[in-house]
Amino acid sequence: MKLNLPVSGRRLLLVFTSAFIVIVTRAQDLPGAAANLQTAPAGTLVIAMDNTNQACSVKDPGSNSYLFNLKAYGLSVLLLNAQHRLQWVIKAGKAKDAVDFTATAERITPTYVAPQSLDFMAGPILIFPVDTLGISSSIDWFNSNLPDSCKVKVYRLQNATSVDVRYTLARPPRAALLHDTCDIHRNFMEMASVPTINYDCVPNAATLRSGCYTIATEPHITANELTSYDADSIYNFVMSGYNFLAECEGVQTFENLKLFQSTTGVIVDPSGGQYANFNNNVYYNNADMAYGQYQGTFRPWTRGAQKVWRYGSANTNNFYPVTSCKRDAADNLYYVATVSKMTADTGSLVFYLGNHEYYTNDCHTCVSGNTINEDEINGIRLYLNAVLIPTKVMHCLPLPVVLKEFTANKLREETVLVKWSSLDEEDHAFYIVEHSTDGKNFTSAVRVPRHGDSEEGFQYEFLHTTPQSGINYYRLKIVTVSGKPTYTDVRKVIIGSKNQIFNIYPNPAAGKTILMLDVKDGERLQVSVYDAAGRQEKQIIVIVKNQRTELNVEGLNRGIYWITATTANGEQFRSKLIVAQ
Repeated sequence: MKLNLPVSGRRLLLVFTSAFIVIVTRAQDLPGAAANLQTAPAGTLVIAMDNTNQACSVKDPGSNSYLFNLKAYGLSVLLLNAQHRLQWVIKAGKAKDAVDFTATAERITPTYVAPQSLDFMAGPILIFPVDTLGISSSIDWFNSNLPDSCKVKVYRLQNATSVDVRYTLARPPRAALLHDTCDIHRNFMEMASVPTINYDCVPNAATLRSGCYTIATEPHITANELTSYDADSIYNFVMSGYNFLAECEGVQTFENLKLFQSTTGVIVDPSGGQYANFNNNVYYNNADMAYGQYQGTFRPWTRGAQKVWRYGSANTNNFYPVTSCKRDAADNLYYVATVSKMTADTGSLVFYLGNHEYYTNDCHTCVSGNTINEDEINGIRLYLNAVLIPTKVMHCLPLPVVLKEFTANKLREETVLVKWSSLDEEDHAFYIVEHSTDGKNFTSAVRVPRHGDSEEGFQYEFLHTTPQSGINYYRLKIVTVSGKPTYTDVRKVIIGSKNQIFNIYPNPAAGKTILMLDVKDGERLQVSVYDAAGRQEKQIIVIVKNQRTELNVEGLNRGIYWITATTANGEQFRSKLIVAQ
């Protein structure tokens, strides 16, 4: 049944849908979470989160194995900023370093690798095909700003695969980095290339709610340095459905004051020496919880005032550890990474993390050095996992911009008509049509003020009279009254050029692909497919609409092919296609 709502009704439905997602996912925050099996269709993209499929080109000096590329977190956040939904896959009940799912997948970036059977573990991030519209430009842009050693590897599933979705991530995280001059946790964000719009360095906790933060993180603070106002603000922030992480001495400070994880707040430090033995007896508890998604080893006794601890009273508030340790079999169990959950709703999680900080050489790149190793990387992963875990819906954020349509079409020779229709303009200030000739570097073509204050939508048009020969890229930048920009997906238009080459995407292709070429609407094309030896493998007639037509490549063997498209008047276009199926 199709449900048609007025504009105001659509706005209400959006809020209700978000709230509904919150209700059904809250149990996933606790140990014993039930499996949430879903089918990832063929064509699903995978951001690998394990040391093998997401390795950078730097080796651990001790094990001589390649290290995990932290930039995978940064790309995930960037895609959330671009309003792509992500599926965080974690197999319920799995053991440490167990496989989350196995599938046949091809690597599509940064370099192509043919399909093969791959084991994905440590909490891979998936993007279902329905959420991938325009995603390639975001991935390419992110990787283009990184050295080859740091480019994030993205894979594409060849067949439908059953996966266990722990969280559907629909809103980007926003972190408040509290006190301590912001150095430690900002370094973690920079190591992962998390966009700077997703975190702020703040001197106190006064703006946690008004700043629309999902998590507040405190790297190091003593009881004398923490004001009662900040302590209360953080407590209220957590109880309102948002998350908090304290590290090093902040663990003792906040536990003593707010009893987040124990009944009396007493933190007991180890005594008696032999502290290095903590690194020989490490326990990876609750390995299927999101906070503990990292592959390989972790060293609890590293550096700082508060490395490991135990509690002098009973645990409370749904407490559970993800990493703990002992010096020997007779020793007490000490913790280094723990979680508590303060309410029954989504969010309200308190994460504790031992040690003062973790290093990757210069803290910002994937360059080899004596201080970069698997243990340091995994300390940072614990922090980044906490940042990524979803919270209660932030009502202080404007609702996502919803457009009825956004199109760019060739109108006459050398002109492009850009049109868009809004469903709701209450939060909009103005629009900017942006143009690019390479799909990466956009410039403003025109700024258009909103039509009015009404919740009713309005239709806009802009005639671009100076497009360039070749492929032209257009996107719409919507700026809210608070000054925050949102971008639409990119639209492409071809303006005739003297060379007769057309664009194919996706390329490599599996199943189907799109041919894009500069001919008029309704043009009938004879499309011929030739293999590398020049043998004709296929010939069909297709009809072009808006400079695009679909080509079915099913039945073609994996390899390189030449595609020719001939118009009724004999004009011929030619381009190369890689079939990856």
